[in-house]
Amino acid sequence: MAPPTNNTQRMVVTGASGFLARVVTQVASRAKWDVTTVGRQASTSATHQRCAADEKPDQIARWLETWKPEVIFHGAGSANVRSSFEGPAADLEASLGSWSRWLEAARLWGGRPLMIFPSSAAVYGAPQELPIREDTPCRPISPYGFHKHLCEQVGAEYHSLFQVPVVVLRLFSVFGPTQCRLLVHELYQRLCSQSDSLAIMGTGQETRDYILETDVGEAVLHVASQAHLARTHTHPLVYNLASGREISVLSMATLLRDSLRDQRPIVCHGESRSGDPERWCADPSRFCNDHPGWRATPLEEAMAHTLQVWQSAPPEAIKP
Repeated sequence: MAPPTNNTQRMVVTGASGFLARVVTQVASRAKWDVTTVGRQASTSATHQRCAADEKPDQIARWLETWKPEVIFHGAGSANVRSSFEGPAADLEASLGSWSRWLEAARLWGGRPLMIFPSSAAVYGAPQELPIREDTPCRPISPYGFHKHLCEQVGAEYHSLFQVPVVVLRLFSVFGPTQCRLLVHELYQRLCSQSDSLAIMGTGQETRDYILETDVGEAVLHVASQAHLARTHTHPLVYNLASGREISVLSMATLLRDSLRDQRPIVCHGESRSGDPERWCADPSRFCNDHPGWRATPLEEAMAHTLQVWQSAPPEAIKP
């Protein structure tokens, strides 16, 4: 559950047209935050500002002086491991270029807004031990993971040297009604097809740690409502955001198939993909201890909710 708030608190959400930005905007707006979204495409937000991809930090700083947000959630950036292999330079610019411009704009403005950066479990790569804690060494195995790690380091620079408070949320496998891509949605689409079986690319034994999209939005509000925690530390606060439950891809496919009362066999092709680790399972206790009002939705409940929404409307038509 999101913490109580009031309508005098202002939040800027960048990357307005992106999946995660839309979720955070919806959750924050429901909690009576005054939310302004920023992006190159139109947003359903009541207050939306268009921003050119090459907007200069001094221009953004002047805009921030007008809006004076307490919190900036940086939803802009790349979000695809596979495409980062095809265009690493573009992925670097989308991630680090955008994030560094907003950090510099916050420094130039001088208002010390809390900067929340949604990083990724991809920074860990393929860890040797589970569960993954925040002090687990970062050893990325994809351009996407390397670039998220670079963003974290630049955030630490601005936090430590220029007193721009930063919180890093390392997201594990996010899914939900408006996440119309990645594994869970891909499996659902295959089950909606006329194929004779449900195909899985890997061995099926790969594991992930899933978290519902709205749980991420609620977590962002917990962080935003306790911005003082970040300002009292000399380095950025870094949190794993996950359920803490490890489940295999095969088990997830089985859960999804059985929830739809489907009887097709599941076929594992055994093909591995670059950048995909064998196992992921997080230790989210640091976040839970600092924000005791937050808990991840149980997987079965999250899956039931997601399927209910998907079955009531075409997934591509669903927006937060």
